[in-house]
Amino acid sequence: MNPNEPNWNILPLQEGVVMWYHILNTLEELKDPNYFNKSNLFSKSLSFKIASQPFSAGVEKYAYFALDMPTKKMVMK
Repeated sequence: MNPNEPNWNILPLQEGVVMWYHILNTLEELKDPNYFNKSNLFSKSLSFKIASQPFSAGVEKYAYFALDMPTKKMVMK
């Protein structure tokens, strides 16, 4: 673990894809087995930098400092 924000200038730029489903209006929509079809899945390409060590850990995840490019600070888990 490293609680300090990294030096972004020395970290390599990485490429990734963010995937998500649209926000539902009702619980019934979530119960519909067709909701999780690939046709309802959206994606977007992402360029980012991420710290080599997490700054925090939970029960199931580690939290990392990250930087969306162009510059936008965020946390990745």
